Amino acid sequence: MATAREVALQTLIDTLVGGAYSNHALNDQFSKNELSPQDKNFATEIVYGTLQNHRLLEFYMEPYLNGKAKKWVRLLIEMTLYQIIFLDSVPEHAAVSEAVAIAKKRGGDFNGKLVNAISREVLRHELRTFEQITDEAEALGIQTSHPTWLIKLWMKQYGRETTMQMLKANNERVQVSIRVNTVKCTKEQLKAILTNEGITVRNGYLSPDALIVEKGNAIATQAFKDG
Repeated sequence: MATAREVALQTLIDTLVGGAYSNHALNDQFSKNELSPQDKNFATEIVYGTLQNHRLLEFYMEPYLNGKAKKWVRLLIEMTLYQIIFLDSVPEHAAVSEAVAIAKKRGGDFNGKLVNAISREVLRHELRTFEQITDEAEALGIQTSHPTWLIKLWMKQYGRETTMQMLKANNERVQVSIRVNTVKCTKEQLKAILTNEGITVRNGYLSPDALIVEKGNAIATQAFKDG
């Protein structure tokens, strides 16, 4: 059975290489692998965090690749860097060690050593800055993981200040709202059920039957499947 990190990696491969929608790819992996609620939440965090910072993470590791790594290896390193740089709860040694184990399992000792070497090389040095990039749109594109052409278009149409606000808004976490099926249970009952499945929710404000998901993938829960 796959681990949370293996599920996350396969989802990233299916999304960025195979062209699948990330939510469909993730739910497909959840249906194939029996993970605990905590592991589902962890895999979800890795997938969406890596996707949201994809261009930035590529920028950090690019000087150390030398064209050696296959696409799945690059994605494995990206998601490992995401855990270490952005998630305070993940120890560096744990993220790198499991990445190496996954690489060996998928591609043998060579890829395991490659993942270990590149990950540790990136972390051994200070992260790259954007000072050497003279094109502001290019620098912003890398920093916020947006296409440079889109930022140039926005700057031309809306100006720099509005563009900066749009970039900031795009990188904020999207809040998912769900509606309680009051035929089957009360809001408080559903909150308790979701909490037991590792999902953190709070009351919504647009409807008395609404809940806002603060952490976890509510769609992957048994409560969602049960209606």
